[in-house]
Amino acid sequence: MKYVRPLFAAALLSVATTSPALAEPPNPVPVSTVAPQNVVELVKAVEATYSNVESLSADFEQTSKGAGFELTMKGSVSLAKPRQMRWDTTSEPVGSLVVSDGDKLWMYLPSEGQVHVYQDLSSSASGSMAMDILGDLDSLDEKFETSMGEAGAGSYAVVLKPKPGMESSYLQIELVVAKSDYKLEKVTLTDLFGGLTIYSFSNLKLNPQLEKSTFTFVVPAGVEVIDPTKI
Repeated sequence: MKYVRPLFAAALLSVATTSPALAEPPNPVPVSTVAPQNVVELVKAVEATYSNVESLSADFEQTSKGAGFELTMKGSVSLAKPRQMRWDTTSEPVGSLVVSDGDKLWMYLPSEGQVHVYQDLSSSASGSMAMDILGDLDSLDEKFETSMGEAGAGSYAVVLKPKPGMESSYLQIELVVAKSDYKLEKVTLTDLFGGLTIYSFSNLKLNPQLEKSTFTFVVPAGVEVIDPTKI
């Protein structure tokens, strides 16, 4: 279980969204044509880009680093407002599937023959500002103190630190976005103990049309169902 916990944190990181569900194709995602000169302009450009985003999909590579260990996993992620997600890790030997329909969340661990079912997302997804980050790319400055980070020639980086008094499981979060269209390229989470979790995204699509079945899960026959709140 210890190897999939970083993935579960990433899953919760994406469920705490509150915008209306996607009913019709949204307006095209706006892209600023003026290069930001400071962090304020950069944050405004990112927020503007994601203000009309109701869904996204991408491939990802996750690397978790801590004292004496490093683990890399790969997979795909799909998100849709409100609070719907599918985080499918295909790497061996710790492949997993995390699905939320907006009300309930399933964490399926094939190698263990178990699925953990969280009945109440309102409590599971609260308590850490970093958990909201993928759903709050249009309102970064409301929750975080921001500064410019270092990135490659084709990217911008912004460092986010929770504002004083705000509860968070992370010291800081760094977002890297492409200069050309502000699409998210990388998220780096630094936890309270100095551990790093890095998510690199590719094939990112904003506002893809996602089937309803993407966010449903049927427990396979013979799989043990666990309620984590009763453990």
